[in-house]
Amino acid sequence: MMDLEKNEKAAPCATLRQMQDFLNQIRQLLHQFFGKKWARVTTYVLAGIILFGNISSFISPTEGSAPTTLGALIATCILCPLIAGLAYYFGQNSDTSGPRIKRKLTEEEKTLVKNVKDAKKALAAASRTQKKALSSAKRELSELQDPKGRRVAAGGGVQVFQRWIVTPQGSGSIIGVTASAEDNTSINKRITATRLVGLGVFALAAPKKKGGGNAYVVIEGPHISGVASFSGDKQQSVGPRAFSLAAAINNTARQAAADEPHRPARISAVQTRISEIESAPEIAAASLLVLQAVNALPDDLQDGYR
Repeated sequence: MMDLEKNEKAAPCATLRQMQDFLNQIRQLLHQFFGKKWARVTTYVLAGIILFGNISSFISPTEGSAPTTLGALIATCILCPLIAGLAYYFGQNSDTSGPRIKRKLTEEEKTLVKNVKDAKKALAAASRTQKKALSSAKRELSELQDPKGRRVAAGGGVQVFQRWIVTPQGSGSIIGVTASAEDNTSINKRITATRLVGLGVFALAAPKKKGGGNAYVVIEGPHISGVASFSGDKQQSVGPRAFSLAAAINNTARQAAADEPHRPARISAVQTRISEIESAPEIAAASLLVLQAVNALPDDLQDGYR
């Protein structure tokens, strides 16, 4: 009889231990994949779900199950916090990731810890500076090596690059190109039959008649000729846009002619700068300072700051 009573008392304890082991195994598994923080959160959420389920069953019990559900609710209210606490405790003790030993630090140790943190901040800042400088240098190199270069202006179907121009009638080097803004009257005088053959028919034969008038940018160069066209309306004049595009083309063409002889030397200089940035002597120096600061810590603190 006494053995039977002992077995009955031992049954809830065994069940509790099984639940604790189950939650602890889940926590350890999650810790391996997500880290300590998420393992704790998941443990508490699981215990909360069990508690919520029993509360829901008690509020809306099935027929004839109210006494049983009440007992389960009371047991759950007691056991869930205990299970969560035990799972957290066992998980902490079984953690093999080598956490820092929690103890009161001396003033000297606090200074050493601060040195480590400062050294790591300096290393992070040096890394950010290196990344920014490297990105800028590589972007500059890409622009120098690109036959077109960076786009600097666009309008009327024309795109203007540092060393290239694209028009509806063709594309080519911008070096030697000139551009002028024209309206309907002046362009009809300038465009001769010979030029029309070179440019092609681009609807000048039947220009659109709108209140603001139309504007054009005539582009001429050693290897490229084209026209940018802007259609006006009653609300705005397109003349300023045409003049702005023409100025951008002329300025870019002059700059390209001046820069082209020096481009190979600039490419070589940027490549050298990239190599220097990638070698990053300041990163190596900052990393050494971090290592020295960590090694200056007491042995029981070093693993937590590596």
